Amino acid sequence: MKKILFMAALLVGTTTFAQYRSNLGPETSINLIGGARFSNFIFHNSEGVKSDNLSYRLNTALGVNLAVNINKSIIRPELMFHQAGAKSKLSGTSFDWKLNYLALNVGYLYSVVDTGILSLQPGLAFGVNYMVSGEQVIGNNRYNIIKEESLGRLDLEVMGLLNAKIQVTPLFSIGAEYRFGYGLLQIEKDIDQRTRNIGNSVLVHVGFNLGANATSRF
Repeated sequence: MKKILFMAALLVGTTTFAQYRSNLGPETSINLIGGARFSNFIFHNSEGVKSDNLSYRLNTALGVNLAVNINKSIIRPELMFHQAGAKSKLSGTSFDWKLNYLALNVGYLYSVVDTGILSLQPGLAFGVNYMVSGEQVIGNNRYNIIKEESLGRLDLEVMGLLNAKIQVTPLFSIGAEYRFGYGLLQIEKDIDQRTRNIGNSVLVHVGFNLGANATSRF
């Protein structure tokens, strides 16, 4: 009986909160986001053959975004620092690329599920990435990618997103997000070869609602 009463109370509370939210209009929240990024290169040699000798490397991604929620649509500009690169081994010699990017992203997400407490939002984002530093390690030798000018510093990225969010209180939320990113620009300086960034990110985020709408909920 207690379980039935608890489930009924939870259902009523969720429904009431969802209806209350729908009457408040657009919402704005600021979100701190970070986690792991698994990056790699798509590389084709001078003969156009794709390399199968590259492996993913574990990197970091940290950032902040501003989410404007209008009905079920979310517009989300974002500033992020993330790492990219790849690993390889050839004839017993190890190769490692570590690229550090500052990115400006703009995303669009749509709430396919929104109970007022739990929401699920797939979407797309476009990013402009600028390499602030980079290193290539060949065996025991280290090379500064920017000084060597071996890779281009600018990249454009398109990302598929899947975001899940739990509204803990009217002012505070937590969640997780998966991203798959694909570099649109050829970053290889050698015109006879082609290199593009790809990456998978698994991120967590905490959000804080802003503005009059959040204040009015108390």
